[in-house]
Amino acid sequence: SIQGYFTSNAIIEVGGPYPATISRADWPALISRAWHLAEQIEVYDRGHDLTLNKEDGTARLEVALEVQARVAGEESRQVEGYQLDWRKEGGTWRIHRVTRLETIRNPSSTPIQ
Repeated sequence: SIQGYFTSNAIIEVGGPYPATISRADWPALISRAWHLAEQIEVYDRGHDLTLNKEDGTARLEVALEVQARVAGEESRQVEGYQLDWRKEGGTWRIHRVTRLETIRNPSSTPIQ
């Protein structure tokens, strides 16, 4: 389960078209809906930066992700920036917060070559 990668009190802030903050209880329904609607989803890392703070057991990953999807026969591509804050929970690194930083390129823009 994807929930195993997150802390028990994780916060997901992705913004529109979804609610500003998504609770853990909402994840299964959202993931199921995306899985059901999408004919294809591909995600690519287009650059990242990891900062580790050993003193307090936290880390921050800033990443640009390209998402290519086909839904109802229509293809879209976009590149979005995300920040993932990690902390150790029970000795295991887990994601504590996900924040969408910005849309770098949206589906209506010129296709990525």
